[in-house]
Amino acid sequence: MSDATQKGLSASPHASELAFSPYEAKDYLTRPGYLQLENGWSVAEDGTLMIAILTDIGNVTGEMYDWWFGWHLVESARYKLWHPQAHRYAWRTPNTLAWTATNASTLPSRYISSHSFIDEYIGNSASKLTVNFVAPSDASALAFDESTFADRGIETVVVGRLHSGAHTTNVTGHSYLAHQVRRTADGRRELRSRFWLEQYTEQAAHDMMAHCNIEMQHLASFLPALFEEFKDTA
Repeated sequence: MSDATQKGLSASPHASELAFSPYEAKDYLTRPGYLQLENGWSVAEDGTLMIAILTDIGNVTGEMYDWWFGWHLVESARYKLWHPQAHRYAWRTPNTLAWTATNASTLPSRYISSHSFIDEYIGNSASKLTVNFVAPSDASALAFDESTFADRGIETVVVGRLHSGAHTTNVTGHSYLAHQVRRTADGRRELRSRFWLEQYTEQAAHDMMAHCNIEMQHLASFLPALFEEFKDTA
């Protein structure tokens, strides 16, 4: 875990004023520079938990990150590469490689509209989760203006609706994740992750933040080489 993540965890919970709703992310996460809360968690005035994690991902580009989300969802062995100690199971619906090939006109289209069913340990707790991936610009979700991304160094934003406790294609409510790959002045990339959860405990907030930083640092250590070898495969 990075020093910045550890410090952010130690100072959590941060002031509620530093949290914003998922539907405000299109403003806050496209501003230049950094927000006051980039590492830590806070509970907004409406009771929603927001977790923020900033991870240095080095040479991982937005293209690689989009490719990863389309590639790893189809079998558990690929998913376990990401966090070998904590990741247990992954499946996707639609679950055929033919669906991937049909939707491969762009890398994001390989995962957008799919439902990812995952089992993993977050801290010491076994979790069953569903992520319904949606387009960043989806007006029914976070409604980012993707036309502004290039000028702001944003290479991709992965957005998903979250459901905890079951694998389901009926994901409702206001729990979300967003992972933004942004280019820095030195040509490297950083990952700005946000989770918004309607149901949580303080321990879960701590464990989710630590889990995310650990898995994203590990992903950055092997993804460029993996992408180079398998980028033309589904």
